[in-house]
Amino acid sequence: MRPYDDRFLFHGNAVPFGARFATPAVSEARAATALASIGGRATASESGHLLDGGFVRFEAAGSEVIGEELKGQEDVTVFRTRATAWIKNLRITGLLELGDLSVTLESRYEMCPGEQPHEPSFLRLAVESGNSSVCRQAWRAAASPELDWINGLPTYELALGKRGDLAKARQRRASLDRVYCSGWKAGGPNRLVPLSDPLAAPAPGAMTIFGLTPPPLKSGLSTPNPRSGCLEEPVVEDAVGGFHLEWPGAPGTRPSVRFYFGEYVVSKGYRRFTALRMVLTRSPRSELVIGEVALNGSKHP
Repeated sequence: MRPYDDRFLFHGNAVPFGARFATPAVSEARAATALASIGGRATASESGHLLDGGFVRFEAAGSEVIGEELKGQEDVTVFRTRATAWIKNLRITGLLELGDLSVTLESRYEMCPGEQPHEPSFLRLAVESGNSSVCRQAWRAAASPELDWINGLPTYELALGKRGDLAKARQRRASLDRVYCSGWKAGGPNRLVPLSDPLAAPAPGAMTIFGLTPPPLKSGLSTPNPRSGCLEEPVVEDAVGGFHLEWPGAPGTRPSVRFYFGEYVVSKGYRRFTALRMVLTRSPRSELVIGEVALNGSKHP
């Protein structure tokens, strides 16, 4: 039997759909799965879900998280963790339609007897989608250059070491603009600062990479006001991770929707990916997440 200090603790979860509405009061995660620390296989599924009188609906959703132990070369033991979330025929009236979406993230930890804990290697994040639209504009959950960049860096230490590539990429006019950090020299907490910004701390505690390319939305859309359901023309503004829609109304009561595409939080030993996050001032504030997976793994303790 392996010594107590040479155990590996699996951690993984997958959430196809989650919602938090203030009015009506709703807080839920559908078809979600969490993995036991000893590994194994966990699954969940659901079909025909309606929320808020049909404002949100999907045909089917499911998740799977697997943790397995494999024998490597000589005394090496390999621990692999994989999380998958998928959803089919999701509709949020007038704002989003997803024919299908699947997200998978996998990590690998190699352990030798008696060694010190280290960071697992995160393998490529895969996103597949089809037949989707945002505000009636066709959209495909295609990987952005930012996602390709972080997919080539399996550990956080490597990502920190490659920060200089961002400046070089800009000199070559490549697009790696949506990589941010949460460690600061100035600007205060809870703000995202571009990783290449001189105000960013030299060793940020986490990176946020927006890994999916948003649709090219422009002003002039005829989109239902999420509060009244009436067709109105919102103002469309570019924002961190996506865009912001705001409808006309009295000051302080304007309904709005913020879309964040491919929110990928990367830190030492941990990664969480949310394919789509929506923040709505509809009831009066709601938040939806779609296609979320998270993994970390560590040697005990």
